[in-house]
Amino acid sequence: VIPRQDRRRVRVYYMAVPPFLYSRICRSLAQGGLRSETGRDRFVLEKPFGKCAQSCASLCRELASLLREDEAYRIDHYLGKELVMNVLVLRFGNAIFEAV
Repeated sequence: VIPRQDRRRVRVYYMAVPPFLYSRICRSLAQGGLRSETGRDRFVLEKPFGKCAQSCASLCRELASLLREDEAYRIDHYLGKELVMNVLVLRFGNAIFEAV
């Protein structure tokens, strides 16, 4: 077992907002000094991801300039609804929430 003080903390930002706000939020977090220097941030982006293939591609390019691919998790908003409603299961069933 790894001692608690030696565990690397991971911040998870869950974005259940309209897709046009994703990049604005990511930029604001970076400007406000809330992005981790160690790359331990995770961004859960609740889709829909644009209105068509072109808007989806544009949003993906914009996010690629702000986030590394291993930091971004895209989930379907219908599939994510039950997950969010059951926060206790999420918290106790996933190691990334250990320090919460």
